[in-house]
Amino acid sequence: MNLRITVWDLDSGTLATQLTMIDRDLFVRIPTTEIDVLVHQKSSRNAPNLGAWIAFSHRIACLTVSEILAIRKLDMRTRIMARFINAAEKCFALGNFQSCRSILAGLQAPPIHRLRKSWSYLRTHHASRYESMEKLSKVYKSPRCSRYQRAWAAAERRPPCMPYVGHFLLKVLELNDSRGIQANFASSARKQSTVRIACASPLSVNNNVRSRDEENPTVPKRCLARRFLTTTLTRIRFTTRKNNVNETENNAWTLGQRYLARKFFRRWHIIRLASKARVANEKRSAKNMDSKTQRVLDVAAWLTDRQRSAQTYNFTLHSFAHEFLLKARYREDRENFFISLKLEPPT
Repeated sequence: MNLRITVWDLDSGTLATQLTMIDRDLFVRIPTTEIDVLVHQKSSRNAPNLGAWIAFSHRIACLTVSEILAIRKLDMRTRIMARFINAAEKCFALGNFQSCRSILAGLQAPPIHRLRKSWSYLRTHHASRYESMEKLSKVYKSPRCSRYQRAWAAAERRPPCMPYVGHFLLKVLELNDSRGIQANFASSARKQSTVRIACASPLSVNNNVRSRDEENPTVPKRCLARRFLTTTLTRIRFTTRKNNVNETENNAWTLGQRYLARKFFRRWHIIRLASKARVANEKRSAKNMDSKTQRVLDVAAWLTDRQRSAQTYNFTLHSFAHEFLLKARYREDRENFFISLKLEPPT
């Protein structure tokens, strides 16, 4: 005997907890290597785990729309809408931003958004749920808005918590934006350098050579004095070298000690210079590290921390709710929109 499970068989708390468990399992499977794939390929085709997480979010949004439009009566339809809003609010209270956003995506879809009579009835008879819907819609307007940032900061202070996929993708897209900015800056810098090189014409080079020659008019006059000076210096060096040889013959042991000391000093100096050069190269390589690679590592660290936090979700498995959320049939947006037109024809 096959029983068809609907949203009427599940309360909002069960929906929230079971959605949290399913989204948790999908979220923790995303490896950090898929971040690098998204940044370089700019596509989720080779990121299957992230694609599965997005696909389940799309399924929940379409399932929400299908369940609401399956009810003909206005009062019963608004009751289902209120139940979904309550489930989204409980997901938000659990720190599960992903499931909350999936339900809101269904409630804000065009087939549901255009039901003016249903929303008017909901505002009149379920005022608290309508206010919750408005509050959540303002929070999820954009991950960059202050409301979302404050809500996410509060959730991080009270783990466990789990971001929604738009928040994660925003961090990845910011990497590509910064990459484009750096490319534009590099191209402009190259253009400026070419302009400076073009300004240095051969005429200016010839002028520099000519001015250098004009600055040294007395070079031939100094040749005789320079020759006399060099001969004098060579004689002085020869006499001092001869005196040093006589001294070293008398102090042979001292010369050997000096030789050993100089030898070990040079070896120690070479080792020290090599270590300094190695440290300098490491610092230089760290400074010259690609900023995109560094930011990818930062996003990977952020993702790992969030996955570690989400793993602490632990709710009892509800078999009926799991079967409904994973196997229930739903309709796509196009079909749902035509059903919405039949329920409330345009005026």
